[in-house]
Amino acid sequence: MPDSMLYLLKANLAILLFYLGYRLLLRKLTFYTLNRFYLLFALLFSFTYPLVELAGLFEAPIQQLPGEAVYLIPNWEQVPAAEFNGWPLLVGVVALGAVWFAVRFAIRLLSLWRVHGQSRAATWRWIHYRQVFAPIRPFSFWRNIYVNVHSHADGELTEIFKHEQVHVKELHTLDVLLAELSSVLCWFNPGMWLLRNAIRENLEFITDRNVLRSGIDRQAYQYSLLGAGRQLETHPTIAQGFNFKNLKTRIMMMNKKRSSCLHLGRYLLSVPVIAVLVLFITMSRAAYLPEILDSPAVPARVAGMAQPTVETAMPQTDAIADTTKAKQKISIDQIIGELPETGDAPLVILDGLELKKGFDMKTLDADAIASISVLKDAAATALYGNRGARGVVLITTKTKASKDAAHIDTAALPEIRGGSKGPEEKPKTPSAADHDFDGALIVIDGEASTSAALRKLAPDDIEAITVLKGASATDKYGDKGKKGAIEVTTKSP
Repeated sequence: MPDSMLYLLKANLAILLFYLGYRLLLRKLTFYTLNRFYLLFALLFSFTYPLVELAGLFEAPIQQLPGEAVYLIPNWEQVPAAEFNGWPLLVGVVALGAVWFAVRFAIRLLSLWRVHGQSRAATWRWIHYRQVFAPIRPFSFWRNIYVNVHSHADGELTEIFKHEQVHVKELHTLDVLLAELSSVLCWFNPGMWLLRNAIRENLEFITDRNVLRSGIDRQAYQYSLLGAGRQLETHPTIAQGFNFKNLKTRIMMMNKKRSSCLHLGRYLLSVPVIAVLVLFITMSRAAYLPEILDSPAVPARVAGMAQPTVETAMPQTDAIADTTKAKQKISIDQIIGELPETGDAPLVILDGLELKKGFDMKTLDADAIASISVLKDAAATALYGNRGARGVVLITTKTKASKDAAHIDTAALPEIRGGSKGPEEKPKTPSAADHDFDGALIVIDGEASTSAALRKLAPDDIEAITVLKGASATDKYGDKGKKGAIEVTTKSP
């Protein structure tokens, strides 16, 4: 999944949950100022938390095995996974919709600018405002109040100016602009449009309450709201003004009894619960599923994430191995070489029997291996005692798995497993192919490199190694990958 779509998915999920919390728990309360802060927090939190990497704070640090064990990467073929190829189209549709709503938003701003240009500064009873000459409803934007005083009686103008002064003094324009910009980005989310309407509605609740507290008669003020709706034209939708829409709800809230302070507990409950729920959903293992399904193959680091036993990927089939073995074979000994004869080496178990220290891994062919597992910490010492203190590498051959000894020289097994010694073999002199990985393409952090650069990397600096063969390599790298490819991802500094 593209990063942009993952970001929008997380942000819109949070917006939807916060709106549901407001609708079910807070909307009918008369704590309008708290509701304003709640709705603004919902937007700011929803758009910022996906940008913060929080997963590392809740995951236990992964202890690294000795480098000798980490480098045990056999000649695996990547496991194909289902791939969704419609992301570019989906991203294009979302972007196109955002552009469309952004153009609409710009047109509204231009309409507001046109009204401002056609108005002039004026004063009514020491109140500064902008006199408009079109028959539009009174409204305010930022620090300006726009009214056609010739369309209203003096009694109505008193309530109108007090209403608009509340919008101006409390900077309600900021709330409206934030909601409008958010709806442009999240135009496809019904929860965003509902939250946008909730922000506007709550601002009217705040304004109505403050006007009534100033001493205006409740009934006279409500009649003025009805009178303001008789104008032929509405004010620009981006502005705040005498809103005739949802007037019935506003009058009901003005007549509603003040909520008890006991209901403040709803805010203490809803905000942290919703925030934690959003974090839990988006940071759970299920949140990584789209990334796994989108990738052309499952990376090795996903299989071994936070697990005491790390299983390698599935080996390639015999049919593929037969066609690519001659030119694209990458043996285990090219990566690990010989087991060190020091105490730092991990315990290596081959088909249930311990390998001798100093054993030359060149005698093993990667195509003969069915699986490799790595045990760490308590999992290793519980099975092998102090011998597993440095980790345990369990190697299962195809001979062991399928009772087929065609891939391993059984004459060498007694020496491997510490039994009776056969004739001593002379050390094999490394060939040029051993040093350049049989001509396989080396890619380190997305850039072509050399086998020498790979050997210089410290084991602790490597996050994952992926081996590509056959069609997997040529499809990705063309002729450069005809002898296979080794992709190395290093840890971020």
